[in-house]
Amino acid sequence: MGSSGRPGQALTTLALVASGGFMLVTGIWAVAAPRSFATAADFPYSGHFIGDAGAFSIGIGLSLLLAAAWADAAAVVLAGFLAASTLH
Repeated sequence: MGSSGRPGQALTTLALVASGGFMLVTGIWAVAAPRSFATAADFPYSGHFIGDAGAFSIGIGLSLLLAAAWADAAAVVLAGFLAASTLH
């Protein structure tokens, strides 16, 4: 999409990339090291629950990042759905 176009597009792209990156990183952390994630989040450890939350965080993060680059909303949603469902 780029930053040229309608007013505020650069801010929207920045918000998509920042929030998408945060969700992706925390999701990967939750899936890869659930006990460490639970400790850092001060959350009772439940490997299955934290793994599920991480998988869906990855899907959301991927969707946000792809929304910054792709104009096709359906493709963005499907990519996020596939990522979360596959990891779950």
